Amino acid sequence: MEKSDLQEPGEIGQNLELSRSEREEDLLELLYRRYRDGYPMERGGICEEAEMQRQELDEFLQNMIREGYLENTDPGEEIRLTDFGKAQGAECLSRHQNLTQFIQLVCGVDEKAAEENACRIEHVISGEVAEGFAGFLKYGDQAERRVRNSNLRFKYAPGRYPCRICLYQPEIRYPRKLAEEQGWFEEQAELEIGREKSYVWLELREAAEKEFWYFTEMGWRKAVREGNRLRIPTDVFRFLFFQNEPIGEGECLTAWTGSGESEPEIEKENCRELNIHIW
Repeated sequence: MEKSDLQEPGEIGQNLELSRSEREEDLLELLYRRYRDGYPMERGGICEEAEMQRQELDEFLQNMIREGYLENTDPGEEIRLTDFGKAQGAECLSRHQNLTQFIQLVCGVDEKAAEENACRIEHVISGEVAEGFAGFLKYGDQAERRVRNSNLRFKYAPGRYPCRICLYQPEIRYPRKLAEEQGWFEEQAELEIGREKSYVWLELREAAEKEFWYFTEMGWRKAVREGNRLRIPTDVFRFLFFQNEPIGEGECLTAWTGSGESEPEIEKENCRELNIHIW
C-alpha cells in the first residue's frame, strides 16, 4: 500500500463510514422531512439532497419498499411513504433534532458540529436513551439520576468526602431493617474520588475476625483491608442523585465470612445491603 493511499488520521470515530442501515435511516428521515414540509417527493431532488446517484437511490428505495416504509410506485411517480414509514420517519427526525439540541446545549458547539455528531449517535442509541435526551430537553435536569459502574467524576472533583453508612437486611424493604452488623462499623465513612478509580472507605470499630466481600457483575470480591479500614470501589454501587441537591446515596450487596477464607462461599444469611449517604 502506498503512503498516499492511507487515510489521514482523525479524531476517534470521525473516519468511520456510515453503514448501509445507517444511510437508510438517514434517507427515511430525509423523505419524512420532505413529506412533512410539503416538498416534492421526486427522485431527482432526493438524489441531489441525499448526494446519491440514481441507481444507488433506487436500490435503497426498493429495499425500503420491502421493509414497509414506502408504497410500491412506478419510477416516474413521486415516492410515497406508508403510514408505518411516516411514523418511523418522524421518530428518526425527532431523535436527530433532540440529539442536536442536546449536544449544542451541553457541549457548546455550533449547530453544524452538533448536526454532524448527532448524525452518528442517533443510529446507535436505544429508545430508552433517546427518551432520556428528550426528557432532559423538556424538563431540564431530571428529578433523579440512577448511575452504575461509575467513579463519580461527573459529580465530584477529585478529593475526599464524608458519607454515612447503614447496613440493612436484604429483601426487607417496608420498612427497612438495620442489620446487627451495623454496630461493627463507625457511622461516618469516607468517599475517595480519584482521577481513574474511586472508593468508599468503611471504618471498623474494632478488629473483627472476619473477611468482608462485595458483589460485582463478575461475582464476589474481597474488600481491601488496611488496619480497621475496608475499601470498596464505587463502581459496584448503584447510585441515586437528586435534582439540584448535593446529596446522593448508593447501595451494593456485601457479605462476611470467617477469617482466612480465600474462596467466597457466601451464605444467604450473611448477605447485607450496604447503603451510603453522601453530602
